[in-house]
Amino acid sequence: MVNQISLTNGRSKKYSQLIENIPSIEGRLQVFKSLVENFPNEAHFWGHLARFYSIELKQYKEALEAVEEAINLSPTDHLLYHMKGMCLRSKLYDLMNQRLKQNSYPPDELKEIRKLVIEAGEQFSKTRKIDTNNEPGYISHIQLLIRVIEFGYSVSIEKSIKKSIEEFLASKSSAWYLELLDLAEELLENVGRLREGEKPDKFVVQCQANLAKLYQDYNQVIQRWNSLLDNKDVYHPPVRRQLVRAYVAKRSGSWDELKPNEIERVLELLEQNILQEPESDKNIRLWFQAARRSFKQNIDSAIEKLTYWRANTDALDATYYLYVLYVIKALDGSTLASNNAKELIQESFSKSQLLRNHNFSFEWYGNENEAGMKRLVYHQRLGEKDTNADFYKNVSLLTLVHGRISEIKSGKAGKVEMASGLEAFFVPSREGYIRGRDENKAVKFHLGFSYAGLRAWKVQDL
Repeated sequence: MVNQISLTNGRSKKYSQLIENIPSIEGRLQVFKSLVENFPNEAHFWGHLARFYSIELKQYKEALEAVEEAINLSPTDHLLYHMKGMCLRSKLYDLMNQRLKQNSYPPDELKEIRKLVIEAGEQFSKTRKIDTNNEPGYISHIQLLIRVIEFGYSVSIEKSIKKSIEEFLASKSSAWYLELLDLAEELLENVGRLREGEKPDKFVVQCQANLAKLYQDYNQVIQRWNSLLDNKDVYHPPVRRQLVRAYVAKRSGSWDELKPNEIERVLELLEQNILQEPESDKNIRLWFQAARRSFKQNIDSAIEKLTYWRANTDALDATYYLYVLYVIKALDGSTLASNNAKELIQESFSKSQLLRNHNFSFEWYGNENEAGMKRLVYHQRLGEKDTNADFYKNVSLLTLVHGRISEIKSGKAGKVEMASGLEAFFVPSREGYIRGRDENKAVKFHLGFSYAGLRAWKVQDL
């Protein structure tokens, strides 16, 4: 029964068919109670009892007691923390709905709302920490944050005097809601990275659409949030990040469409954040997207900042982009860069093993006439894949790299070595190469950068 019960935002039935067939709520509750009485050490039975108390009966005290019992029995099960987060979220939603229905907002209950936001968020965070690929741990949290922001606007003075939600978020009194918006955007960016190379998920798309509703006029948003930076009583880093996101959203979500002056403004904002939040990875991740498109930034300054980021946060993306930049320098002939790249590739490989897309090449080597970071081509710029060729249709942005086949272990695993000494993984059978015949052949190929290391695609004789 455990595997038949949905735990995630209505993606399937709430309960197994056995439970659904019981006509009365009392009868269903009795089944769950009998299960925990007869199998008291089965954590998921306690978890589903908690869900029933929360969803059907709105008895949140009993729901939280049951899910705590489940967590005590199985403290490393990410699904149970998600269940607890959903129980707290349901309690929060009911409380907000009551306030809106009664048009009454006692200070104590508004304080309770904030407390529940934090507590539910902590449970979703635990879910993500245990299972880094757990999308519901992101989606459920984002949905909660958007709902609370909308509630905050509904009960605000701005709404009562018919001001826009942008004006609400740009007001001094709404600093907490702006922080929630910043977190929602960050979580959406993170779940987006989990799904790179996959088809869009309808729940992710819906979250994107709901967040977009909070920005009705990007020019006004940018103007108001710039003004908010003049207020010394407001914590500025979330404001700056939202400004950066507004600049990108204004250009249809494409970093490549930002104008040069917008890129430099974004870099200015993010470098101020890096100074103020040296241990935060979210600032430098955004900074890199701008820096790679700037005419004023070079590869060495980027390496310096990424090295600092890696030392302070131990973030995977810091290691990944550092290795990518060192590979570029190694391909230009730097022996020291090649040695650094080898160490960082191994570190990136180790850190990414639990990610489902660790073999996917996010970045590609291209733009032969460009220098430094501008040689990088983000995978989305290559367009759709040709299903027959199992590769991107638009390869005009890519540059062929030369090397020799150094190893063919099997039809599914081989290596190509470049002049720098760096090796790229390839699939020999896909390219028509055979073990015992094609070792040491000179070849050319397209070079991709995955978390797990370098990848050679469309390998062909030189």
